[in-house]
Amino acid sequence: MKKITAFFGNLFNFKKEGKLNVTKLVAFIVVAVVIVGAVIFGIKGVNNPEKVLTAKLSELGTDFYENFYYDQLGKSQEEREETLKKFSDKGIKIDLDNLIRLNSDNSEDLKSIFVNKKTGSSCDAKSTKVIIYPKESYGKKDYKIETVLECGFKTKTDKVEEK
Repeated sequence: MKKITAFFGNLFNFKKEGKLNVTKLVAFIVVAVVIVGAVIFGIKGVNNPEKVLTAKLSELGTDFYENFYYDQLGKSQEEREETLKKFSDKGIKIDLDNLIRLNSDNSEDLKSIFVNKKTGSSCDAKSTKVIIYPKESYGKKDYKIETVLECGFKTKTDKVEEK
């Protein structure tokens, strides 16, 4: 017990031999600022319903493309590449309604997630969508994904995530 008390007593003692230990003080302040900043920004990110819904929409789009759509494009890499080249500029658009239908196991859960918690209004299932832009080499993870969120927020959300 004495060792623990001594440790914490020395931890917050910024004087060494009667002089101010600047290094220890600066290190303590930096650590405190980093912890406070992480807590503040972490809470903001978690409590921002728009960010939460955008992340979930992006997750659904990623799952759709990598685990369903990509495998349906052809039997060979050449066939897939030929098809995906056509969509590299205009993108592959899939709305929330279809994304939910493809996840039939938990479609009711997904419908309840896509609600603006501030207003109580559901996201527009036809206007809320992901747009997937395949990129060169056209592999399963070679794309960027854009989300369009229409859920009654002040502005329409368009976020692009590179894969």
